[in-house]
Amino acid sequence: MDDQLAVLPLTDFYLTKHLPGSVRTFRWTQMGSSLDLPNPGQSVGLQLFIFGRPSDPAQVHLAVGDAHLDWFIQPKPRRYDLVLPATGRDLF
Repeated sequence: MDDQLAVLPLTDFYLTKHLPGSVRTFRWTQMGSSLDLPNPGQSVGLQLFIFGRPSDPAQVHLAVGDAHLDWFIQPKPRRYDLVLPATGRDLF
């Protein structure tokens, strides 16, 4: 959705595209892409629907405060459900 910019500050994301044959939208990212989520002062559930490049797996790096998580995503779309730890800041 194009209104995501009003809800989530995105850095280095490409414009919204539609998945073929679907109403779902997505955005390609760049190496330095980031998404600033509000932190309510407690653990936060995050659901990601992501897929990698068509040719091979892509590495993802997630940083929340001092916690860092790296994993590889496959070309096939997958849903990832994560519980992020609380941080002492307003944004993480």
